[in-house]
Amino acid sequence: MRKDMDGIAGFQWKPFASTWNHPYAIKGLEAIAAANDPIVKVVYLRRNPLDVKASNLRHTNAKLNSIASGQSDIPPHCKVGDIKCQDSHSQFSSNIVFPTGSDLLKLLKQNEKQVRAIHERFEMLNIPFVEVSYEKLYGTGNYTDKDRESAEEWMKLFQHLGVGPQKGLTMEKVQEAFSLAPTNKKSRNETIDNFEAVAQTLTGTNYEHYLVE
Repeated sequence: MRKDMDGIAGFQWKPFASTWNHPYAIKGLEAIAAANDPIVKVVYLRRNPLDVKASNLRHTNAKLNSIASGQSDIPPHCKVGDIKCQDSHSQFSSNIVFPTGSDLLKLLKQNEKQVRAIHERFEMLNIPFVEVSYEKLYGTGNYTDKDRESAEEWMKLFQHLGVGPQKGLTMEKVQEAFSLAPTNKKSRNETIDNFEAVAQTLTGTNYEHYLVE
């Protein structure tokens, strides 16, 4: 840390559309862009928006159940080996009803608009960033065994940051370092109760690829 105690600490920032254009958000990004001792490097983690929506609905259902039953809230994450926590999550990992038709298309259109806005501001401010895929980092989605075994996405991240193993890394090694366990292991067609209607909405559109990624 510098003697004057100024600087920026690493943190997680969820760039919601509702706050992305707030003056504080813009000032924060400008501070990141201006930092040079050291340079602040950004990792932009993207996740399939269908999975984001499903995750949000799972947590909402779990919270409503806790309120109705008078039980304590289920923690949002589970430590590796905490079977009780994972079992608590599993009861809400299916029977999730998605919006379909124009409502779903509107949601995905808004998501892509926000992604463009994020890219544009990073590029406008000349902020060094790397975009990585949640699905590739954590071995979900329709990716080959080679993609999962080689941990290419993790090495891409480490190369950007200039730390950690940048070649020869395997997902087996990565997973050995995980402290949190997955809270849902089901595929989208098992999780989303009306998956066929969702697929019918997206087939033939620019968003069809979200069904398999």
